[in-house]
Amino acid sequence: MRQKNLLLIPIVLGIVGLVFAFTIPGTFQCQGTSDCFSGTIIDVPGPRTILVDNIRVHLAMIDVSGAVPSDAIYQIRNLCAVGSTVLVDQDDSMASEVLDSELTGVVYCNGRNLNLALVESPVMSLDMGSCGFSEFADTTWAKKHGC
Repeated sequence: MRQKNLLLIPIVLGIVGLVFAFTIPGTFQCQGTSDCFSGTIIDVPGPRTILVDNIRVHLAMIDVSGAVPSDAIYQIRNLCAVGSTVLVDQDDSMASEVLDSELTGVVYCNGRNLNLALVESPVMSLDMGSCGFSEFADTTWAKKHGC
């Protein structure tokens, strides 16, 4: 009996740690009701797309028109390198449009909102067309950049 209780301690501590990590100030919390998961970036196949554990994630609210694709890909890799652990918050407004292993969302990496960092980079900008429907249009960062 005592041995079973000892086995539960690491599990309970792990759960408490996860809850604490996602509720302390300065950490990221997913919003809405759609998928929220962490994983590892395994590739950056396009100027606004990353591959997280074989799930293609289109970066919400990002406009790459006018950007040189290789510059945009470099910027993503510079901010969030292949092999990095990320938190992906799926855009609720796009949840019904999810294809197999594909979604649109905001990605948190290395202590920052990757989507916001890209909007603030000289390479990309905010996709103003998303302001009318994206779950993230009402966020402080989207409003600051024109939504």
